[in-house]
Amino acid sequence: SLGRHRMPTAEEQTWAGSATGRKPGAKAEETSWTSILAPGNRGDGRTSWVSERGKGAEPAVDDDEFEVESAMLAPLAELQDRKLTGGWSSGGRWRAAARRKRNAAFVMGAGFVVVVFLIVGGTTNSRWAKADSLCQTLDRDTTGSNDVTDWVPWAETLSQVYLTHRAPAVPEHTPEEDAEECAKSGWKAGCTRKVFHKPNQDEHELAIIEADRRALEDAYRVAVSKVLPVEQELRLPAGIALSYKRAVAEAQKGVCEIAPKDPKCIAARTVEVRAISALQAALVREVKPRAFGAGLDPKGAEMHTLRTLARLIHEQDPVDTVTQNAWRNFNAITAVVLRQTLQHVQERASGYQDMMLYPHSSNMLYLGRFQDLQFEGHGTLYYTNGKVAYTGGWKAGRMHGEGTLLHQDGSLVWEGSFDMGRPSQPWYSF
Repeated sequence: SLGRHRMPTAEEQTWAGSATGRKPGAKAEETSWTSILAPGNRGDGRTSWVSERGKGAEPAVDDDEFEVESAMLAPLAELQDRKLTGGWSSGGRWRAAARRKRNAAFVMGAGFVVVVFLIVGGTTNSRWAKADSLCQTLDRDTTGSNDVTDWVPWAETLSQVYLTHRAPAVPEHTPEEDAEECAKSGWKAGCTRKVFHKPNQDEHELAIIEADRRALEDAYRVAVSKVLPVEQELRLPAGIALSYKRAVAEAQKGVCEIAPKDPKCIAARTVEVRAISALQAALVREVKPRAFGAGLDPKGAEMHTLRTLARLIHEQDPVDTVTQNAWRNFNAITAVVLRQTLQHVQERASGYQDMMLYPHSSNMLYLGRFQDLQFEGHGTLYYTNGKVAYTGGWKAGRMHGEGTLLHQDGSLVWEGSFDMGRPSQPWYSF
């Protein structure tokens, strides 16, 4: 074996050189090791123990001979190691150079990948931040908080307050009754003014209205305290708002037909119902084939038709926004119809296609699919100038799924995946 041994002494090296024909001090690679390894060629006429071991023999060798031959084989071991590693041959030098080139190319490639990653990741993160900011700005116009299940209990409470409310009785006496009462009391102070200076009819009616208002507010305050308050606005799609408007007109027409009938009221409500019915039919006809709203030319005939329809709907002044603070704007009829409308929406199992306008405006806000009163499925959100803000998937009133987000000037902000109102941040952005 070529194990570790002590270095040979100068005398041993001299002997090894004379035995192999190598001059003392000569380099190891100049020695012909063939003669050493050849059987029987030890230079002293004796057979080499190396050759004997190759034949399987176990010659008796003393320690001095073992150390000498170990010293003779040490240069051979070094030579073989260097040949195996390509240390001295021209092929080894070429392979080492090739390895260095490969290592340098790998380092350069890795550095290039890191630089590209930093550039792409930083740019993507900047684009994501801008898209996220725009999504938060647009969120106020979406319907994420437009949950009909929160509003049905409130509408039921409001309708119950109006149905059970009774105007308070305001005492009203004739002048004769007042004079008789004053005479019985001995014409106390104030009786003369009470009898001969009667307040006018307007003051009397104002007193009745004020008393009625206080009683209604007290009843509402007690009833609504049992209902979870909803601070947000309730937004109604155009089709639902028209249905509510039509139901109110039909209920008012029924009141006008109660004796004594009011022909003018009946005629006015009849015209209103017909106009709303025509708008509802046009809305279904125009919105249904364009539920996704994508690809419509802002200056095209289709968009012009939709804008005209939105303007006509706005002229009917439908109730498209409801707040709890505006409960005084309702009455017994409108409160009951609102409750029925919301219950009908809540009971609808499948989604539907509709349009939503900006509050108190004729500008189109959204065109696409709805579930209850929230954007659901595929639809398009518009800026007030009529240009597309976002087109793609929706879930629970917020941007969700694959979609495209645009600036008001039409430039692309983000295209890809969205998650509940925010763009999904890629793994390579930071």
